[in-house]
Amino acid sequence: MVRRSGKISVNTAWIFCEGKTEYNYFVQFRAKERIRGLQIKPIVCEDKNIVGLVNYSIDYQKHHARDFLKGDSIFYVFDRDANTNEDLRQAEEIIRDANQQLILSNPCFEYWILSHFEHYFEPIEPKPLERRLRRFLNSYEKNDPNIYNKTKERIGTAMEHSKKVCQIHLDNRVKILSEESNPSTMIFQLVEIINKYKT
Repeated sequence: MVRRSGKISVNTAWIFCEGKTEYNYFVQFRAKERIRGLQIKPIVCEDKNIVGLVNYSIDYQKHHARDFLKGDSIFYVFDRDANTNEDLRQAEEIIRDANQQLILSNPCFEYWILSHFEHYFEPIEPKPLERRLRRFLNSYEKNDPNIYNKTKERIGTAMEHSKKVCQIHLDNRVKILSEESNPSTMIFQLVEIINKYKT
């Protein structure tokens, strides 16, 4: 069973976000882009632990079972924060064999935003990253509800930069879903999936 919009079958991308910055980004993405075959449903959890975020999703699905249909996808958008390699391994194990995907930004979502402006490949922590980002977005503040609008014209650059960084890690035998992949972001993977549904 699939949802239908006119004659078009519609699936849903459920995006469980650990914070409001990510949530705001994808709410605005949904509002601004023409995506007919896919509903984007961001949900904010604010659990910084990826295992907690996955468990929140499982509970949410139980309570909203009629809203989840075959063909839907579930994504977990989260920062490294205090997540350990063991936390990441546990989360991968929980969602194994399901149409679900972990989308890590290391150290944080702001690295995806920074990738719109430069190719940066030095380990960095959230506060210095925010300061660096303000070189390009003077007024940047966390949870900015307009962050997508402010960066959307450069999203192609962000895709290119973040792919290159992930490839460098892989060439160095560093797993992307790990503490060691600082800096990196997997947001480009989610954006690529969404873009397949654009008209």
